[in-house]
Amino acid sequence: MKFTKLALAASLIASASFANAGEIKYGLQIGYANGGDNLVTETDSETLIIEAGDGILIGVYLAGSLNDDGFGYKVAINNLEDSLDGSQGKIKFSRLPIDLLLSQKVGRLLLNGGLTYHIKTKFTDTTDGDNFSVDAKNALGIALEANYQVYSNDSLAMDLGLRYTNIEYEFKNEDSTKGDGSSIAFVAGLSF
Repeated sequence: MKFTKLALAASLIASASFANAGEIKYGLQIGYANGGDNLVTETDSETLIIEAGDGILIGVYLAGSLNDDGFGYKVAINNLEDSLDGSQGKIKFSRLPIDLLLSQKVGRLLLNGGLTYHIKTKFTDTTDGDNFSVDAKNALGIALEANYQVYSNDSLAMDLGLRYTNIEYEFKNEDSTKGDGSSIAFVAGLSF
């Protein structure tokens, strides 16, 4: 049901973007996120801990204007993952966030807010010679961004900002373990 609502919202924004086809910008974004519950692996010699919100974010997006007053949208797909190497292997947590955000431009500040849908969420543990992995169900959350445009010309713009994500993961293990994946990220974007 959540995915159906997200798909409906995406189609509404996509149809609005075709009405303003000349206003579409494409972009690349990178960032580093931190926060969330601990994901812990213990071996005989060490304990490895990463947080469910941690990771390097790399993504692409398209953004457009919905009116002449700075109101618009941003649709993005990202890869977000974190890993930690230990003496006996490593742990890794990865997911693909898909964002559907509405935006308001105020001078050089761009405020975005909306839904984020995380798919292909997986925790992998290769310590002690094991090759253990567990998937999580697709998760719907909220994303808020505040970006400041540090450079802009007719064809290129660069911005720096903060991103807050509020999301919870439910893992597909025997106990259906839940983990808070909420985080704050420092992000940089380049649009053209």
